[in-house]
Amino acid sequence: MYDLIIIDDEEIVRRGFAEIINWNEIGFNLLAAFEDGKEAIAFLRKTSVDVILTDVKMVEVSGLEVAKYVHENMPGAKTVIISGYKEFEYAKKAIEFGVEYFLLKPTKFNELFHVFSEIRRKLDDIALHEQEKRKDREKYLEMIPLLREQFFHDLMTGELTEPDRLQKRAVLIDLPVDIHENPCGVVNMDIIDYDQYVLEKWGYGRSGLNNALMNFFREERDKIAYFPVYRNSSEWIIAAISLSPMDMAQQEVLIARHLRNIRNDVRSILGLDIQLRIDKNYGSMIELAKNYDVLKDKRQKANLNGGAPVSAERCKPDIPYEKDASMLKVIEDAQKYMQMNFHLDITLEDVANRAFLNPVYFSRIFKQITGENFIDFLTDLRMNRAMQLIGEGRHQIQEIGLRVGYNNSKYFSRVFKKYTGCTPREFSRRRRRAEGDA
Repeated sequence: MYDLIIIDDEEIVRRGFAEIINWNEIGFNLLAAFEDGKEAIAFLRKTSVDVILTDVKMVEVSGLEVAKYVHENMPGAKTVIISGYKEFEYAKKAIEFGVEYFLLKPTKFNELFHVFSEIRRKLDDIALHEQEKRKDREKYLEMIPLLREQFFHDLMTGELTEPDRLQKRAVLIDLPVDIHENPCGVVNMDIIDYDQYVLEKWGYGRSGLNNALMNFFREERDKIAYFPVYRNSSEWIIAAISLSPMDMAQQEVLIARHLRNIRNDVRSILGLDIQLRIDKNYGSMIELAKNYDVLKDKRQKANLNGGAPVSAERCKPDIPYEKDASMLKVIEDAQKYMQMNFHLDITLEDVANRAFLNPVYFSRIFKQITGENFIDFLTDLRMNRAMQLIGEGRHQIQEIGLRVGYNNSKYFSRVFKKYTGCTPREFSRRRRRAEGDA
């Protein structure tokens, strides 16, 4: 439903528009009716509205002034103006203010129905476009942690030293740094009694512990961001990147303070002892790329020993999933939550946050355990319920979409057709024919 207001100084016209026309049937919710543009603008300052249907001439504030206010302050809202024949010269001015339609009095019901059906179609298209943009953005944001880990892996193993390429990759992962100016450092972390802690105190497997520790480094501190790059059980190597220019001495003081705080937080929250120390500091990302040698040495040693290259395994951001009972329980609980809440606008990030897991990591584990992607599992739940509701024959298509988690009926129909091969209405007709034949 889209929200609508009506403005007309003739009471009989206002009542006619408000009472004779079934706005809900066309897809609109009539919020209010006003006799002058002044009252309407006061209302619009406080309330979001999708469509304004207004007369041109009114006593204090005209329909054109309302259209001007909407054009300047309410992007996306649609204005429809109605007027008499003598006022048709206002049409040109109305176009300047983004008026969607200019109707002449007396307005015929069929014409009004056609106009507002077309407006609803346009609003549906806009909503669908915005929803798809949001989902594309969410997918991109879900990939950023993985892309950033890969970026720093390549940086610290000597695979990314060319300035232009390095800068392009930094922009791609939304990392706001000057690769020539901002200092950076390398931090080493050792986990004390790692194996004993996992076996005796930690109940969520090695992968779960890795993810829990990652959370302590996700927060930006004093314009310094931390990115774990190498994680080999008890040994981690972490890149510390300044997001704003500062001298190296200042950076070293800040990093030292952050490491103390992180160590104390890990001990307090997890009951785990870790050692953190600054390995090296560099004046810029370019300097780090050309001079850091620890990860390069690890990769070279792995190759010389005939083992898998460090860049492919031990430095790989995609930590292999370990099939322990705790992770199976995490995914089982996530599935139950989705089964109970698929009618809401839930996302991968929502469910991952409930499981205290990074969305990208959660997505990979979900696929490994269930055999299907998160969005496919969610779509299965929604479409199966939608088919049940259509079969009952008691609900309109738009209502069914809302009941299974789709606020936009057009998007729901598109997903349904992709899933079943036919639109919801076609599915309903086929279902009725099949029942009739039986």
